[in-house]
Amino acid sequence: GGKILKILDTHDKMTDRHLFLKSNGIKDEFFSCTKDDEAAYLNRADIIWARNKTETDYFNQITNSKKAITVSHFDNPNYLNKSIKKIKRFGFLASDNNVNARLTADFIKCFVEKYTKAPIDIELVVGGNVYKLLSESSEIQNILTKYPVKFTGFYKDTVDFYKDVDCVVCPIVFGTGINVKMIEAMSFGLPVLTTECGIKGVVSKS
Repeated sequence: GGKILKILDTHDKMTDRHLFLKSNGIKDEFFSCTKDDEAAYLNRADIIWARNKTETDYFNQITNSKKAITVSHFDNPNYLNKSIKKIKRFGFLASDNNVNARLTADFIKCFVEKYTKAPIDIELVVGGNVYKLLSESSEIQNILTKYPVKFTGFYKDTVDFYKDVDCVVCPIVFGTGINVKMIEAMSFGLPVLTTECGIKGVVSKS
């Protein structure tokens, strides 16, 4: 029979991920492995898909090969039929894991600090189940009662979240792979506000 071509989609770099999380003060809840183990996992494949060039170079180095290539995440354009006259509602969509909880809490506190100094007519909407990890915090509860920040919870269809906001915020300050939520927001034709880390793997200087 013919040879079956094996392609491995990495999604993220897994070497020493537990140390990476620990250094950022985050509870370890993700798969992690040694460099040698990751090389062994990757070497099962004929072609390795990496999400950005840095990880492509790393995978080629540890497997001593040229099997890794950069294949970014993409969504088909699905622009929403809405006109945005004023950017007022900024939204962040996050699931309930500890990395998202940390990023969301830090961003909310930063938002409050800036808003206190210069209050303007905007609102921060946080969608997704991340609220389950943050709603017990007395500091966050205090913010929700005093500032234009609100949790809208889980969306059965993510398009409803994107219909509900004028601009998507991706406050990513650490991480591997590529930020799928940012690509998703762009596919709906919405403006996105992010960091250099949040836009990694996307060709943009903006």
